[in-house]
Amino acid sequence: MQPKKFYQQRFESKAMQHRFAFNFLTLGGSIRREMSSEFVWTYDQSFSEHQFQMAVERTPFRVSEKESWQMYFKGQMTIPRFTRKWSELPQELQGHGLFQFQWGRKSQPKKTVAITVNAQRSPDQVKTIQGVTGQKWYTNLKQQCQQDKQNHMEYSEACYEAMLFESSLNQFLVQIEYQREQLPRWFYHWTWATMRFAYGKLWRHAQIMDSVSNTPNMVRMAFTVTNDQRMMDVVFKTPRMNIVYNRLPLFTQVYPMVVRRPSMYYFLQRITGDTFKPFCKVMTNQVRTFDNFTFNLPEETQDCEFVLSKDCSEKQRYTVTMEQKRGDKKSIRVIADGVEIKMKWVAPQRVECTIDGKTYKLTPDQMEVFEKPLWQHKSFFARMEQTQSSFILRVNPTGITIYFDGENIMIEASNMYRFKQCGVCGDFNGEDSYEFVGPQQEIYTNEKAFVQSYILPNGKCTLPRTRQQGIKLPKY
Repeated sequence: MQPKKFYQQRFESKAMQHRFAFNFLTLGGSIRREMSSEFVWTYDQSFSEHQFQMAVERTPFRVSEKESWQMYFKGQMTIPRFTRKWSELPQELQGHGLFQFQWGRKSQPKKTVAITVNAQRSPDQVKTIQGVTGQKWYTNLKQQCQQDKQNHMEYSEACYEAMLFESSLNQFLVQIEYQREQLPRWFYHWTWATMRFAYGKLWRHAQIMDSVSNTPNMVRMAFTVTNDQRMMDVVFKTPRMNIVYNRLPLFTQVYPMVVRRPSMYYFLQRITGDTFKPFCKVMTNQVRTFDNFTFNLPEETQDCEFVLSKDCSEKQRYTVTMEQKRGDKKSIRVIADGVEIKMKWVAPQRVECTIDGKTYKLTPDQMEVFEKPLWQHKSFFARMEQTQSSFILRVNPTGITIYFDGENIMIEASNMYRFKQCGVCGDFNGEDSYEFVGPQQEIYTNEKAFVQSYILPNGKCTLPRTRQQGIKLPKY
């Protein structure tokens, strides 16, 4: 028995597709029971157009059932393209989704439910961005960002927070269409019980309007997160009732959809204190370590190469070094599993990457893969991607990702490197009190001596490598 196949949409750009198939079969009993399912997820290279398809079919499970039961799901979704530059942020940010469920007996007409989802900026958010409401916190944030840009700090904390706010879609509009006579009775009882339970818990925030006449066979919902991402307004509109929940408190800051990064990433980063996926940033002449400690690089580091991040455990899986060029430009060198990778800026939106002597010059929206067998059961795998704003390098199986635009660097590392890091990006021990730890676990009191301890001799650097004796930290 095979589930029904769906028509495959052809995307204009190169598409990626994931297909999952499951089959279940009972091995005992007097009745043979079997169920098969197939799920297909297709998306384009920019990760903005998605298509979902699923088919499930099962044989009769009970003696009273005479024929097979089937369920089909198909949907399509368009989300704004992720961007890291303010200039690439579109004026109108919207996401759309359309989903349809069908189920029923094999020979009977299928019951159908259609769901439409729209994600957009909330009205308060739009007014704040346009300056209508005169929010002082946002005005101060934009002013600080402008000052940072004048100081060649485009990726400062103020600019980051301002763009994060403008790229957030704080309002979700959901519309559910159905045929009342097609839905089972238990569904109505369950829905009504859920609404009563929610009202009993949140009655202080609720307003109910009975005896209204809304569109039949349709439920509308609106979820709006406030500008500080700490509270949410919820509106339910059924054919005969409106329920409004005002200022529901949230246990953490919530970004429903963020154009800069996937929403789940930001949610997990918030509830784990930026430790879900640890990262280190080098922004022009400023470093943000894995433990969220920020300091400035010494001016004397021009033409110097130093260790940025390194696995200092016995396995020494990787090393990332950075060379500070003239005019805030940088070059990166990565050594992982005996493979050397070099990256340097050559032109706007162009980073040249060399892996084991092979040079890649990618154009925007181009992606390449480098693979090298190491031994029988292990291979070195590197994925390169040039976006409109930065070059992305993902290295497996070391588990690191590097974002590079010629001036700014971000390294994402796996949590398995906790307590195993060394380099200018810090030791990643969860504490920022002793962040200036040298390669021999010695503690430095200033950033200049700390950076000097990780300098690699290259014949061009005028800042000598030094190492001071002092309190030693225990090795993990």
